[in-house]
Parts: sequence; structure tokens; C-alpha cells
Amino acid sequence: MRPWRIVRQIALFPAFLALMAGIALALAGDPLPVAACDLCASATTLTPLALFSVGLQQRLILPRSSLAPSATASLEAAARTGIVLPVG
Repeated sequence: MRPWRIVRQIALFPAFLALMAGIALALAGDPLPVAACDLCASATTLTPLALFSVGLQQRLILPRSSLAPSATASLEAAARTGIVLPVG
């Protein structure tokens, strides 16, 4: 891949664009002080949602020999915390 294509992909990456917009707003001052409270409240959900979406994309592939111990551990943890899951 050519270097200019890599630079272009980085520059157009949405997280990078948001970072640049945030830096620009920080340097320019807060143009909407009224919206700061609302933006702060919605920003607090960003990390959990990002971690949840990354977790949804993961695939857990275990060897058959470890399936029974991990299932047992999961059931024990659920029993300790009081979580009851329907089986069937």
C-alpha cells in the first residue's frame, strides 16, 4: 500500500476527525456553553458503548476440552450473583 493512501485513510478515519474537531474546539473556546452539560452527559456513555461494540465483534473459539470447565465456571458465577438464565 502506498504511503499517501495510508495517510489518507488515517486522515479520513472518523475517530481521527473527531479528535481534530475536539482539538479545534478546545483551542477556539467553548462556542456552546449551554450544550456542554448535554454533551458531557452523552459522552459518559461513549466508553461503555465502544467496549460493548468491540465485544460483539469478538469470536471466542475454545478447544472442546475446555468447554465443560468454562461452562461450569460461568454457571457458578451466575449462581453466585443471582442471575438465572432460562435453559432450553
